[in-house]
Amino acid sequence: MAIIENKSKTTGKVISYKFMVCVGRDNDGKQVWRTKTVKRPEELTDKQLESKKWRDDLQKQFDTWAEGKKREYDGDPLSVDLDKLTFADFVKDHWLAYFVHDGSHKPKSVEFYEYTAANIVDYFGDNIKLRQVNLARVKAYIKYLNTEARSKSIVLEPVTDITVTENDDGSALVEWKTNSADMGYTIYRRGTKEKYAKKLSEIKESTFLDAEHSTVKPCRYIVKRRIVQEGEPYNKTTIKHHFNTLRNILEYAARLHYIDADPCKDLGVKEKPKSKKTEIEFLPSKTAYRFIQALDEEPLYWRCYFNIVITTGLRRGEALALQWRDIDHDKMIIHVERNVTRDTNSENHRHVGETKSEEKADVPMMPRVSEMIKALQKEQEEKYDIKILPNSTAFLFCAADDIYKTAYPTEPTRMMRKITQRHNLPSVSPHDLRHTAATLALEAGANLKQVQTLLRHKDPATTMLYYAGVSEEIQRQTVQGIESLITKTAKAE
Repeated sequence: MAIIENKSKTTGKVISYKFMVCVGRDNDGKQVWRTKTVKRPEELTDKQLESKKWRDDLQKQFDTWAEGKKREYDGDPLSVDLDKLTFADFVKDHWLAYFVHDGSHKPKSVEFYEYTAANIVDYFGDNIKLRQVNLARVKAYIKYLNTEARSKSIVLEPVTDITVTENDDGSALVEWKTNSADMGYTIYRRGTKEKYAKKLSEIKESTFLDAEHSTVKPCRYIVKRRIVQEGEPYNKTTIKHHFNTLRNILEYAARLHYIDADPCKDLGVKEKPKSKKTEIEFLPSKTAYRFIQALDEEPLYWRCYFNIVITTGLRRGEALALQWRDIDHDKMIIHVERNVTRDTNSENHRHVGETKSEEKADVPMMPRVSEMIKALQKEQEEKYDIKILPNSTAFLFCAADDIYKTAYPTEPTRMMRKITQRHNLPSVSPHDLRHTAATLALEAGANLKQVQTLLRHKDPATTMLYYAGVSEEIQRQTVQGIESLITKTAKAE
């Protein structure tokens, strides 16, 4: 049973509404009721209160409230008291739990959402109710991002006065002194990169090391404490990312009918944060040729990798995720159907999944690149003493210890930095080679649609960025074309 009662003055003017719902029966069989009073919106006239729109809105509020009260009484883990639900609890127990961690998001996206959401919750605090996050608070948050927000960096500072106590079972207790017991710490063994703290929150002023990790000499251990330092103001892109996450949170709350509407929708066009205009970095054709020549002096592994990227426009992770079965030397094509990214929560810190566009594609392969890949196959067969079959799921650019595991996702960036420094070339990233492939295609006479197909952009507007940053050579060719057309027309007259 559910009831909505009007509460009126003696004059008949409605001042509030009383919600009542029977949520079940107690052990004695008596009905259990829940009630709530809703004030009349001051901005509505008596005539508006009688309109169908207001009655529908009121009914929607009542239905959401009543359903929540029933679930709460039944012990439903998703039950929620919307009058008490805080913004922080909604983000943690609802948005993160059932939207971000629903299994459909890539690890990189999950990491991004968790990071930005943590900063947003820090700003709003633990006491602000979800329904209190209105347009005014959203505007205040945007102002904070633009004027007060600062990036944070982590500094690891060594701690002195370390004592180590040996135990009978071969383990050890490492202890140290500090004035900041609430900080997180990490224990290292001198001369290694191995960390003995799985979670920084578990490490305080002392910790046990098992027998495997303990060679009981104080000088062999280094304890470092994490210090959070404030850095530079947020740039436009970071501001836009944080705003987008807040908007995503509030959109989700509106879809669940936990709030009446997403207040971000009421922001003016100029009030919404905008990211900095993307500047395309690439190697001009002459520099690209120097880069390809420089690769001849590098190991075949990286020579092959970077030649693939600069000639096909593959993304960094797409090239790393190539398996031997993806190479078709007869048709001279490369099958692109997966991507590798960092995943700090997985066992090997790698996630091999779908491409960014979530679509498979075939890209043409140059004969020169085909010969490099054949040479790489022969080299790896000798190195690992195996026979690589055409349908092999081993990776072309595998980890040193396992051909069925890709190289670490950031390894191409590190190697790219070394190559450009060694050969006195401009500092560019592997992704800039993708941009280079696009600009070289433009210089070769490709049109917008052809470049879009090469780069596999869903939105042509993304491809248009390359036209906004075309090389001087393309601009010169364009101007010369205009001049030739004008001259030819003038002569005809």
